[in-house]
Amino acid sequence: MTNKQNIAIFLPVHSRIETLDFVFKSLYANFELMNEYNIHLYILDNSINNYVSEYINSKFIVNYSLTIINFKVLINYDKLSPVLFWYTEILNHHLNYDYFLLHGDDDIMEKESLFNRIIEISSNKSHMLISRSIGTYYYEQGYFYAHPLVPQRRFIINQLQPRNLLDFTFIGNFLYKSDPLIIATIKYSIDQLKNITIDIDDNSRFAMLPALICMNSINNNLNIKMTNNIYTIRCTLLKEYINNYSGTEYWNNAYLELVFFINIIKPQYNNIDNINIYRRVCKNNIYKNILFTNIINNKMLIYVYFLLIKSMGLKYMTFELYYFIIYFLKGSFSVIKKYLLRNKILKYNFVQFTFNEVFNAHKHN
Repeated sequence: MTNKQNIAIFLPVHSRIETLDFVFKSLYANFELMNEYNIHLYILDNSINNYVSEYINSKFIVNYSLTIINFKVLINYDKLSPVLFWYTEILNHHLNYDYFLLHGDDDIMEKESLFNRIIEISSNKSHMLISRSIGTYYYEQGYFYAHPLVPQRRFIINQLQPRNLLDFTFIGNFLYKSDPLIIATIKYSIDQLKNITIDIDDNSRFAMLPALICMNSINNNLNIKMTNNIYTIRCTLLKEYINNYSGTEYWNNAYLELVFFINIIKPQYNNIDNINIYRRVCKNNIYKNILFTNIINNKMLIYVYFLLIKSMGLKYMTFELYYFIIYFLKGSFSVIKKYLLRNKILKYNFVQFTFNEVFNAHKHN
């Protein structure tokens, strides 16, 4: 390759500095295979008092060779909402790159996945590649914990779960081409959310942005490539899993709010399958947020559920009611289980893994 392509990786970090060591290990393993590309890693520091930047500049530079990548810490001096800060920095730097992606501060990038993603998006001449992830592993003091069957889930995901064009709930699954159409879509989506009439704070408002960018891309007939390939391993801190009653409440709230938003401007979204959006939102929120104390969110969830019933017709009501009950029971069980784990009434049924065991078990093939 005579002219090296330029790739930017944006790594948002808020407070999880203890997970960064294994994140860097996985990134560095990918960078070693990318000699034919110019790689630039941006650390997006959303922390209070910028302590993440201090940690990164001391430990990362000491422990990892920077000869094969460019590296820079970007600090959120303007205190923008985290997601808006991510995409603002993408807009500020996109002209220097052919492709860019976001990667979570507590997730593992599978070995060879960066290279394979670039090959996949370029061969299909796509504006966006949406891949899949697997997990979840829970991290504590240098070890990963998970159900014994988690490493075998790859076959189930690939064979039994068909791709849904609306399966875009995880930022680590996106790879973007730095194309004028994508950039215009990001700008347009930001402007839409800035002008939204729903009375919500900026953190919640812009948490809708990744999904809205995807929806606008679909609706504008951009070339989006969906792949069954799994390129990211989902991880989180064990203490976050145990102490968070309602799962990823922040992101699930955003999808509830997004349903309100797309109903306000519904005529613009002729190419979007609203039924699948409603079902996905119901599933996530019923399962993970069933014991919300926020009454507004509960009202929103009921509203979305009835939108789903209305869209599918009365003959499907029995099926959706069954669906609702199943996820209500699963969510309730999850909350009870976390309570028992937190109070040491119930013991973990997790298996312990090292980083290499996790990394090698899921190596892309």
